[in-house]
Amino acid sequence: CEETCFRGIYEVINKDSIPKCTVVEDREDRCVKCHMCTTACKLRAITID
Repeated sequence: CEETCFRGIYEVINKDSIPKCTVVEDREDRCVKCHMCTTACKLRAITID
C-alpha cells in the first residue's frame, strides 16, 4: 500500500516480521477513497469506510 498510495498516506511497519499498515499522522484527510491501497494489499490489512 505504501507504494500504491500516490498521496503518501500509509506507511508499513514491521515489514520483515508481521507487517502492519499505519496511517501517517496529519495525512488521513488527504484520502480520496480510490481503493488502490485496499486492492494492492494481499493481507487485507486496510479497510476504507
